[in-house]
Amino acid sequence: MTTITQRVALSFFTAGKFFVPVGVTELLCRGAGGGGAGGNGNDSQGGAAGGGGGSAYGPIALSVAAYQGKYLDIAIGTGGIFGGSPATSGTDGMSGGNGGDTTISYTDDYGNTTVLLKFKGAFGGGGGGTTAGGAGGKGTGQGGDGGDGGDGGVSSEAGEAGDDSRLSGLSTGGPGGSTSASAGGGGGGGGGFGQGAGGTGQNGANPPNGGANPGFGAYGAGGLGGAGGGGSNYGIGSNGVQGILEVSYLQAAA
Repeated sequence: MTTITQRVALSFFTAGKFFVPVGVTELLCRGAGGGGAGGNGNDSQGGAAGGGGGSAYGPIALSVAAYQGKYLDIAIGTGGIFGGSPATSGTDGMSGGNGGDTTISYTDDYGNTTVLLKFKGAFGGGGGGTTAGGAGGKGTGQGGDGGDGGDGGVSSEAGEAGDDSRLSGLSTGGPGGSTSASAGGGGGGGGGFGQGAGGTGQNGANPPNGGANPGFGAYGAGGLGGAGGGGSNYGIGSNGVQGILEVSYLQAAA
């Protein structure tokens, strides 16, 4: 007798629980932790900030034979938070926050928790220095790295574009920002898991505002880097994007 199976797929955008059906021994998981936030540009100087890294993980097989008939806990990584304002004029911009981890875990009857799978959140972009741009945040899994912020000063540099996700057909990196006379452009955010793009780096205008946030559906994508400062202004990075988890498994067809 031939057993006909079908693949069941679920997507998690928020924290929740997953019941492992009896007879299911393996989950195929993919998704992302949170994207890293872009850093802030330097206050009163020209150094721009790096864009946040992206997070993306391809299909990973997770054995759940020991958890049939039990509930697993799902946590979705939050996007990194952009750096706050520099404390004093002329200080370096603050780095962007790292993204949170997306996890699958099991808690037994005694309250002991075991993490079964972790999609690590990406790293935030570095803040802009007095004239030097901040480094782009590193991506995790197959996520793209954020672009470096451009140097400021007499010969300002444009920010670098963020790298594309290394998962084929998914999120692209954001373009780097352009410069002004003395301020560097912010770095673009790295590509993540979803179909949108990482954040576009801010340009070096005075006041250095503008720049596009990560695109719609860009789960795990990095935030843009803030532009270099001019006068008493500085560019502000944007937050990274939350993660996502997709789970699929085979079960006998009804």
